[in-house]
Amino acid sequence: MHKKSLYTLLGLLALLLLPSCLKDSKEIFDRSAAARIDELVAKDRELLESAPGGWRLQYYAGRDYSGPGFTLLMKFASGHVTIMGDNGDPELASTTEYAIVKDQGPVLTFPTFNAVLHPLASASLGHPEGIQGDYEFAILSTSTDSIRLVGKKWGNEMLLTRLPEKSSFEELLLGMLSVREEMTANTYDFILDGKPLAQGEINTTSRHLTATLEGKSYDIAYTFHEKGITLQRPLVLGGKSYQSFTWDSEKKRFTSGGLTIQLFIPKSHKPIDFWYGTWTMRHNPIRGWRKPTTLTLEAGDKANTLKGTLNFRGVDYKLILPYDPATGTITFVGQPLHDPTNKYAGGVVLIPISLADGRKLLSTDHSITFTWDEDQQQAIAKGSEMADGKVDSFFGVAYGEDLKPVVDKNGNYVFPIAMENIQEEQLKAALHSSHG
Repeated sequence: MHKKSLYTLLGLLALLLLPSCLKDSKEIFDRSAAARIDELVAKDRELLESAPGGWRLQYYAGRDYSGPGFTLLMKFASGHVTIMGDNGDPELASTTEYAIVKDQGPVLTFPTFNAVLHPLASASLGHPEGIQGDYEFAILSTSTDSIRLVGKKWGNEMLLTRLPEKSSFEELLLGMLSVREEMTANTYDFILDGKPLAQGEINTTSRHLTATLEGKSYDIAYTFHEKGITLQRPLVLGGKSYQSFTWDSEKKRFTSGGLTIQLFIPKSHKPIDFWYGTWTMRHNPIRGWRKPTTLTLEAGDKANTLKGTLNFRGVDYKLILPYDPATGTITFVGQPLHDPTNKYAGGVVLIPISLADGRKLLSTDHSITFTWDEDQQQAIAKGSEMADGKVDSFFGVAYGEDLKPVVDKNGNYVFPIAMENIQEEQLKAALHSSHG
């Protein structure tokens, strides 16, 4: 009985001491985990600031890489980062704070507004999620020359790559812009080891490559580098992977190993200066007016724009038309116009209209694009179609001194410009050249 009582007492003591032991072990483990994260944070900060030439970030927006890819160049020093990128003004360099904070692991974050990075993660009018970009990144893994990141909100993986010590951000961006500017169309022929596969698209606006090759459909975001482009994930053809491509400026093609992606320029593609001159604007006849509406175009003040003079019923209105270098087309868009007659103090606002829907006013996102037709020797008009309708006309709404639309005695809007049915004859009426 004595031994049994002793064993029972020892057992009870062990049970009483067990929670205390577990608590001590847990505290030791927790302190160890926290210490490990602290160590990683310090090492990651040291790694970022150890690159005098900076880093290149292949940045992807949009859920599941559905948005565009951009290249951001970053240099870290003394808790600050300087960023330049090809997502906006290539000459803009923004220096702000950065931090590596603790979460479940180290997180690279940019707590103060950076004029290059943060617009990618900001909401915009009509787009509450913006382009679905990130400015906080969990650090997945590191090596001396690369850091794998994942956007905390949208989950896209991205790669930071160390740049050579004497890298110039300005020169790198100039190389990227040169490649992009020489991609003067969206359509490309895909050729593997000399064998044509199919035509596809490399779109400089969406920053996506789309093609169906060897029975598989691809839709892949890409980023520019100073010599070409890099795909977010590789094309796999004939058992080989192709991901980074070099641009040949003379032959207008991308190459990677045995894969060639050759620029295809259709007859409809025209350089911007082709559009210079005076054109006849075809639309429904104007009651009581027999002279045609003309549109005179010249070089714009900004890249890929044209300055236009629209002569409607003998009045000259100055406006701007965008030029798309990828398609060689020009676009008629809504915009405010100065009233040269001085009848309307608030000017005239050019607005897209659906005549087919009873002169319905459409959102200002609508436009009419003119594409040259080599066979018909005229520009073909095509209006945009959205949820609120399809544009086929443009009206100019008069505005008064109170910046409200002017109405007549019957309460109807006053339209100094009314170009009805620019797309008459099933989109075949458009611009007709009178400039030779």
